[in-house]
Amino acid sequence: MALLLNRETIQGLLTMSDTIALLERAFGDLASGEAAMPPRTVMADPDNNGWYAFMPAHIKGMGTIGIKAVTVFKDNPAKFDMPSTLASIILLDVQTG
Repeated sequence: MALLLNRETIQGLLTMSDTIALLERAFGDLASGEAAMPPRTVMADPDNNGWYAFMPAHIKGMGTIGIKAVTVFKDNPAKFDMPSTLASIILLDVQTG
């Protein structure tokens, strides 16, 4: 079952100290070989003056797999009254998906 969390909800759940501790653990797992983070895939979209990037990762010790998707469309503010950069993160349980 999917659980959607927005920025405000996440900020209410994690302090900056919590976030730093989790990042230290994740990068420690990466350094020890217990995590995998392949290079990002970047695709240009010249027709829309933008690009997309996809960044997968697997952190064995945390039991998670995830991907961050980022889009940058420089014309968004003027054309659509939207930010030029948008991102989403999908986190999945390594056992159940």
